Amino acid sequence: MTITDCVFAGNQSYLGGAIYNNGPVDVVRTIFAGNSASDGAIYAQAPITLTNCIVSCNSSRGVTIGYGTLVMSNCTVTSNGGYGINNSFAATTVSMKNSIVFFNNPCGTVCFGSQIIGPIAASYCDIQMA
Repeated sequence: MTITDCVFAGNQSYLGGAIYNNGPVDVVRTIFAGNSASDGAIYAQAPITLTNCIVSCNSSRGVTIGYGTLVMSNCTVTSNGGYGINNSFAATTVSMKNSIVFFNNPCGTVCFGSQIIGPIAASYCDIQMA
């Protein structure tokens, strides 16, 4: 499935306030803002690719990867109420290129390590470290 030029705003769910995928999804030039869920605006159970997307101002985590892979390029993940990217499942792969992960807030204030949890491969990215 491919999602292009969309806005997901004000949605609510238990997992994946905007997207909960069980099959491969490509998302292009899409905004995720103001969504509410216990575990992310996007909850990926299968491979997902985000290109030129904004994930911002969601009530919990920006993106949670349950299984599969996340490939992200030219994206901004900022001002979410939890980790920007949650890759706490050891069997998943996260690859980021030319992306920004900044000012996400699981502690009520920006705290060390609050941007990404779990391993990632990042190149040419701006990731807030403290």
